[in-house]
Amino acid sequence: MLFTHGHGLVLTPVGGVTSEGEPTYAVLDIPGRTQRPELDLDNPRVYYGEGAGSLAYSNVRRMKEFDFPTEEGRAEMVLPLDVNAGVPINSLLKRLVFGWQSRQFLDILFSKLIGDETRVHYYRMPLDRVRRIAPFLYLDSDPWAVAIDGGIKWIVNGITTTDRYPYSRLDWIGDKSDERAPIPTDWTHMNYARDAVKITVDAYSGELRFYKFADEPILDTWAQIYPTLFRAREEIPPQVREHLQYPVQLFHLRFDNIYNIYHMKDPMTFFNMEDMWDDSDEVLGPMLDEGKAITFSIEPYHWVARTGSPLPRASGRRAQFVVSMVFTPENALNLRAIPVMYMDGDDYGRTTVLQVPKGHFSLGPEQADAAIDQTPEISRQFDWWNRQGMDVIRGHTTTLVIDREVLFVEPIFLRSRQNPVTQLKQVCVVFRGNAAMAPTLEEALRKAVDVHGQAHGSREPPEFLK
Repeated sequence: MLFTHGHGLVLTPVGGVTSEGEPTYAVLDIPGRTQRPELDLDNPRVYYGEGAGSLAYSNVRRMKEFDFPTEEGRAEMVLPLDVNAGVPINSLLKRLVFGWQSRQFLDILFSKLIGDETRVHYYRMPLDRVRRIAPFLYLDSDPWAVAIDGGIKWIVNGITTTDRYPYSRLDWIGDKSDERAPIPTDWTHMNYARDAVKITVDAYSGELRFYKFADEPILDTWAQIYPTLFRAREEIPPQVREHLQYPVQLFHLRFDNIYNIYHMKDPMTFFNMEDMWDDSDEVLGPMLDEGKAITFSIEPYHWVARTGSPLPRASGRRAQFVVSMVFTPENALNLRAIPVMYMDGDDYGRTTVLQVPKGHFSLGPEQADAAIDQTPEISRQFDWWNRQGMDVIRGHTTTLVIDREVLFVEPIFLRSRQNPVTQLKQVCVVFRGNAAMAPTLEEALRKAVDVHGQAHGSREPPEFLK
């Protein structure tokens, strides 16, 4: 009743870091401060968000809601009565229902703080809220918040599925990461999946809007059953359209479960399974005793690609926000393919698979991590930090394609065992098999290029096939 909502958002550029290794912020503090007018929030309150698992009550008697801390104490607020948010508890039946649902039956039933003007906010997590309305949709487990029209909205990807599509292989779709969603998501057995629905959830009022993003039969059927639920694709606001993303789990399913096998077009090659792909691994996390580390599969990752060569030129802006994976041959570590999907404007969903020709060796991510370990200057620095009582934490190895070159970028974080605040201290770059480390990406890239210029017999970049 007192602590009912969050306040604002924190936004940091992916490439922004201070000299101390702390992130730079585009939006920070409570209430939020920003120097970018497009990120100003007229209404920063968050009643519906990923951390909102319990019921919240607004407009209770003799008590105002805590809004945000101030130097004098705290700012308070009352939810305006003209805001269409929450459910009014204006009858005995509603008291009984919400008392039973909250497991505080007697407190809610007999509380003198609750009146006819009191409202309850429930099912406040975006995924949970959408599932209650459209349980027939499979939801990508990672909704994201965006600043739109002075407020905050969550965007959720809805996927239509069925296990009855004829002559198709059954498979599972689900979240292979335990960190993307605050609540676990169920796996779905299916042989058909489509990126069909985009959903927005207003963080202030909880209002949901379902947009029919694809013209496909399963969604058409549900639209006939619930004729007022879905809006046309043309009704998606331009600001929402600019932030749309392809479902990560569907991308993973397409390439790691299907295309890694069915890219083989020659019948004999397919019969013998001569060109199976496997998702690449990376060294990730704290370095253990004797400099050892743990390897994990590289999941789909996002980056901004400059299209034109070797990637096809985008029809709109040349720079595209894309999602990618990295593949190696089965039981090998060298680079074999990088599928890239565009997600901006009219190019949304356009996919290119960059393949390294057979017989041409190009470093894979795990081999790039090995090149970092085997560079004396870098390994000595790692050892020195470990002796000083520091935890050396290796970040994700990001594979980037720039013109015809393949770059591997890995951030290095330090964490003191006395004061466990993780800071970004160095960046490693691997260019044509040569590794370099420096405090910034620009310096590390220059060093790697210089090392390549001094080396003899360095590898040439691959001629990608598409």
